[in-house]
Amino acid sequence: MLVVVLVLGRLHRDEDFVNCELGERFRVLGCPIEDEDDDEDEYETASQLAKSLVATIMRNCSEFEGETPLGTSRYQIGFLAALVIVALRVGIGLHFYLEGMSKLRDPKPFSAAFLSNAKGPLAPLYRQMVWDADGLFRLNYDYTYHHWDDYKNRIAAHFRFDEPQLARAQEIFDAYVRRFAFLINEKQDDLQQYYGELKRRDANAADPARSLTSLAAHDARITQDRTALAAPVLATIDKLWKDLENDLNSLATAEQYKRHGRLPIGKVARRLFDSEFMDRWVPYFDIAVGACLILGLFTRPAALAGGLFLLSVCLSQWPLTAGAVPIYYQAVEMLALFALAAIGAGNYAGLDFLLGGAYRMCCGKKPAAAGSTVRPGAKR
Repeated sequence: MLVVVLVLGRLHRDEDFVNCELGERFRVLGCPIEDEDDDEDEYETASQLAKSLVATIMRNCSEFEGETPLGTSRYQIGFLAALVIVALRVGIGLHFYLEGMSKLRDPKPFSAAFLSNAKGPLAPLYRQMVWDADGLFRLNYDYTYHHWDDYKNRIAAHFRFDEPQLARAQEIFDAYVRRFAFLINEKQDDLQQYYGELKRRDANAADPARSLTSLAAHDARITQDRTALAAPVLATIDKLWKDLENDLNSLATAEQYKRHGRLPIGKVARRLFDSEFMDRWVPYFDIAVGACLILGLFTRPAALAGGLFLLSVCLSQWPLTAGAVPIYYQAVEMLALFALAAIGAGNYAGLDFLLGGAYRMCCGKKPAAAGSTVRPGAKR
């Protein structure tokens, strides 16, 4: 009965229905009058009944105005709900923005430790993203020699060294190569033991029994001992790389340095989206996502990107995996970002609302001219 009342109320609010003749109204309602020329009293009685029926329908339907699924297809929220959505969007945006700014102010490597500590079935994928995690490229003489030689040639072309500068650059290069070779030969015994421990680690990783919680402490101690073998050598090699970069850049005159700027030495055997890439670009990603959320600008893609980023963080610590770090906070913020993307939170006190309105005004459908549209079944 309620559905019938709502339909009739909708018809009464329809301009064509209200303006048509009484007999036409009854035909629309499925109750046609057989003879419109019947007795005048009967017709008047029917007219009064119809008016009474419509008045009753309007009284019953007034409380459903704008709320019934037949009367509207829009979903509306109240002021308090909109205020909460704005607060959630701005709060998460501030978190991302401040996190990115803190990484820029203190540009220390952070992604290598995060990727190395991944747990669960996806851990190998995350660990592969760590640049030279075991130091095998830096400990390799051929890789290092060729990278340094290429850097010497690039910096000479970058600053346009003259003959004396080229000769001095070659001397510096030869000196660092000799120092590197001496270090590798001096630590040969420790490095051989280190390579053997790496093979042992890889063999243990293929053994399902090593995933037992009881062996976690034992494996952690083995990892610590293995790292201690190569850590001093790798620290010295890293210093050699930095010192070589400084010495070759110092060959440039003040005018050359001012005109062309410093040339970094880079890293050997880099891959796309490795830890070095993340250390450099994730702070800018955080700032961009945070700024978009705060302003309510491009909110859907920004919230979706932030949610996917946090999803990757959650997947690095697979739930119920031995040694996995709890990721409750990241998971909650991830779900909130997906909710903001689904809602289109930028339409509430955000720039997306203004951009959407401007787009509809200039690029949306033009309104039809008055009288150009005829309702189906309406008479001309």
